[in-house]
Amino acid sequence: MEESDDVTELAKIALADESMKEPKLMARIISEEEYGLREEKLENPAAAGLYTGVAYLLSSFLPILPYFMELPIMLALFLSLLFAGLALFITGFLIAISADLPIKKKILEMILAGFGSAAVTFTMGKLFSILFGITVT
Repeated sequence: MEESDDVTELAKIALADESMKEPKLMARIISEEEYGLREEKLENPAAAGLYTGVAYLLSSFLPILPYFMELPIMLALFLSLLFAGLALFITGFLIAISADLPIKKKILEMILAGFGSAAVTFTMGKLFSILFGITVT
């Protein structure tokens, strides 16, 4: 074994010992190494919470906006899907920029997760409607 391998092995052992003494240390290391989240990026938790809440309100309101405009149902549905996709796109973009992640990958992940969960929810609703004879008119 070379000297640099010995130093690396000693550093691993020291890190393991320290993380056993201080459990929050391991959580911080994982958040930094795996997710790129550093404490200095989370300067003001209250402001971050406020921004998140406002973003949730806006992104949940956008897809239902076309229905309040009393548009024909097919146009409202199209615009609703378009607005939802746009909100997911913007959210993925902002997350990728702030966490220094690949932009295209994060945007695609957000859009697929959002529309995928909507498809699963819709399918479950249809299934329960058939099983329990519930109709909405």
